[in-house]
Amino acid sequence: MPQRPSTALELLGRVEPLLALYRKALAGPWGEALRAEEPSLQSLVSRCRARRMPEDSLRAVDAEPRSVVSVNTPEGLARHGASLPSPGLRGNARD
Repeated sequence: MPQRPSTALELLGRVEPLLALYRKALAGPWGEALRAEEPSLQSLVSRCRARRMPEDSLRAVDAEPRSVVSVNTPEGLARHGASLPSPGLRGNARD
């Protein structure tokens, strides 16, 4: 079976482009497409004939699926039952 240039998860009928694997051979064609048209990631993934992994493959390991929740604020994090550590408990990246 020939290898596809990308493998992407499909969730609710849409490709999740940030949960995907991409071959470096796509760098040139995607760079050209971005310079010419500025397409969305959805469009780029569709163009490259990505192998689409069905939603069931994610739900087998993440039933709700929390791994694809977008969290951009502390309030959004709290809605999902988590919080940031207090400043005194945050580790130093060099430790």
